[in-house]
Amino acid sequence: MKNKIIFIVIASQLLFSSAIAQWIDISPDTILNFKTVFFRDSYNGYAIGCDPVQSSWSSNWLFRTTDNGASWTAPVSSELCAPSVYFPNNDVGYFLTNGSATGSAGVNKTTDGGNTWSFINSTLPGEHLFFVNENIGFACQANEVSKTVDGGITWVNKNIGVSVLDAIFFIDKDTGYIGGWYVSKLAKTINGGDDWTDITTDYNIHAIHFPSSKVGYAVGENLMNIPVIIKTTDWGNSWSEVHTVAAPDIFFFSSISCINTNTCYAVGKYGTILKTEDGGSNWVTESSGTAANLHSVHCPNYNACYVAGDSGVLLRKNIIGTSVSQLSFGTDARVSVSPNPAHTDITVATTVSGKLTIFTTDGREIQDYAISNTTTKLSLPSHLAAGPYICRFNGDDGLATTLLLVCER
Repeated sequence: MKNKIIFIVIASQLLFSSAIAQWIDISPDTILNFKTVFFRDSYNGYAIGCDPVQSSWSSNWLFRTTDNGASWTAPVSSELCAPSVYFPNNDVGYFLTNGSATGSAGVNKTTDGGNTWSFINSTLPGEHLFFVNENIGFACQANEVSKTVDGGITWVNKNIGVSVLDAIFFIDKDTGYIGGWYVSKLAKTINGGDDWTDITTDYNIHAIHFPSSKVGYAVGENLMNIPVIIKTTDWGNSWSEVHTVAAPDIFFFSSISCINTNTCYAVGKYGTILKTEDGGSNWVTESSGTAANLHSVHCPNYNACYVAGDSGVLLRKNIIGTSVSQLSFGTDARVSVSPNPAHTDITVATTVSGKLTIFTTDGREIQDYAISNTTTKLSLPSHLAAGPYICRFNGDDGLATTLLLVCER
């Protein structure tokens, strides 16, 4: 009983902390411009730093942290400043670069979580990467979308017309979205990139993020070059503006990432960070502590979000504990987990299909399960120690998260 009381106290502190989270400077000692940041969990992250003047092949680096940004190393140098790195799982990752100083652009791959990298393809498939699993991935640049089904070894290109593609996001191996500028474009595929259908040509698009299969956000400009954030609630079929900036400013917004369907962060020029917690109805400005242009934001889970920008800027914001609404589906009619506390098994009852993932309270992924729209009995991992854990359900209509207490076996 004493142990259970301790667990409940810890959980209460996690869920109901009233401390206001701030953006923390986790920048390494460099003046390189960071174009992208990607964290595969709450410890392991990557950022691509680019030489501001592009004068030396050895001046562009893939930076890595294994301690949530407390320290960084720069293990791989690159002539090409390609603003994309992607890990579909904890072991396999990809980034675009030159293979050597001789200038052969292409794809690098790791199969050990970033400890070692291999140059696997001398053809540059694009500048922006997205992998749906370790084998199937997509890349875009200029007016082409490229696809691999063999882990980046070979790529097939698809010309999509006159545009400069700047954004790519896939829900699964079949359904994805691309966005571009010069000739405004937001397009969708439902057959794995074989065919693309324009949804709207009213916006330049620089970033896309879908926190669920139904709800998505994108940033860019309208046809008058007014910076906008747009949203869809019908699987990308129609979009509406949820935020605009007063004056024309092309490339003002550069990136957007969401924790769930209601909570998102958008970043852009002059150190701008905007946040919504109500599905885009209201956006508030958060202090970044910098005037540098910000190029990338990534929220890998509910635990933290990360931002990358010019002049060596890397930022982190700890999310957990700042909003009860982000961490509760105790009253959500769509899904329930019982018993709670649990010993060896749990039963998940839900009205929608999705994936249930169990995390430690510091954001490390323990196990995930495919859930159908019915009642499913699941066996907890045998090595799971007694204590509090977070269950996150990613359903067809959004995310929901709750606390799970595991008792002594």
